[in-house]
Amino acid sequence: CPSKKVCKNSGGSALMSEPDLAVEIVRAVRAAISIPLTVKMRSGFDHTLRNAPELAWRLQEEGAEAITIHWRTREDLYGGERAVDKIAEAVDRLSVPVIGNGDIVDIPSAQAMFKDTGCSGVMIGRGAIRNPWLMLQVGQWLRGEPIVEVTAMERRRVLLRYYAKIAEAIPHPKGSLGRMKMVSKHFLLGLPQGKIARKRILRAQTPQEASDLADAYFRLLASYEAGDLDAFADSHFADPTRDAA
Repeated sequence: CPSKKVCKNSGGSALMSEPDLAVEIVRAVRAAISIPLTVKMRSGFDHTLRNAPELAWRLQEEGAEAITIHWRTREDLYGGERAVDKIAEAVDRLSVPVIGNGDIVDIPSAQAMFKDTGCSGVMIGRGAIRNPWLMLQVGQWLRGEPIVEVTAMERRRVLLRYYAKIAEAIPHPKGSLGRMKMVSKHFLLGLPQGKIARKRILRAQTPQEASDLADAYFRLLASYEAGDLDAFADSHFADPTRDAA
């Protein structure tokens, strides 16, 4: 975790700058448990200290049974330019599985991580919010199976169910609406008229309004997928530039 709140207390990715403390923590955890122990880290603290391979090797020696490495440094936060060389270096140095992480958002990005690093597996984070079927699809690709195609109505079913679960977990409308908006921001990314739908949902005033907008959007998307290229015309999700043209 790169957040200031966590790192200021020597937690999260701040431990990349305190490797001895990281080793001490893993040693203590290994002594306390009998189940498999895995560790996740970033490639380093900043671009002058990209020490993941060295720290990963030390943690392997303390009993870590797999290591996940995110290519970003703590300094990168959630941006930065993709650099997976430290993951590849750890793969060469370690005997335990090394798992690649960072911007795995589709099958091509998973393929690139395997190809560029030789890692044993990939870890998927925010990509699974955007596409909850991604882990299934990557698994299908790895096994040489047909890749499942997700329809608009299946996306609708999952998102509305997610909304309902959020409302159950966060009874206060303001809190649940905020979480719904966060999920929608990722879930609609890259879909036809998805940018407009996200903006509409972000302006919603109640959880019910957000649900109604999502329901309407995916029903129109289903029509669009069925061949009605004007499905979004005269709707809340119409492209304003189209009328201007």
